[in-house]
Amino acid sequence: MLAIRDLHLSIQGRKLLEGAQAVVPSGHRVGVVGRNGSGKTTLFRAIRGEIPTDGGELELPKNWRIGGVAQEAPA
Repeated sequence: MLAIRDLHLSIQGRKLLEGAQAVVPSGHRVGVVGRNGSGKTTLFRAIRGEIPTDGGELELPKNWRIGGVAQEAPA
């Protein structure tokens, strides 16, 4: 299961997530929707361990795979 507890994320001083909470049980698929700049990509980058969080916990089983699609198409 993916567990997000009291997650805080910001980019260049701009708060994107503050105290975020979520649980995704094993075997489930989820989608994340929101306005541009709301923190969707930043959240996935944090879940994948590409960027540090400002606080809180991300718990993810080691054998999980997280898929994503690049925002920009290669030239």
